[in-house]
Amino acid sequence: MAPPYTYWSYLRERWPKDKGLRIDHLLLSPGLADVLVDAGVDRWVRGHGASDHAPAWILLDP
Repeated sequence: MAPPYTYWSYLRERWPKDKGLRIDHLLLSPGLADVLVDAGVDRWVRGHGASDHAPAWILLDP
């Protein structure tokens, strides 16, 4: 499965065709990588006609 996109250009119907780019990344140190539980992109925030980005997030186990 390809990583979820975080950016879609307004040109050439990129959002409806789901032809985006992954340009937003979250980096972890090796120590924090051990407590990584989940990660994702909230595509619903982007919506149609809104920002060209969607927020990326991570969940860490304290």
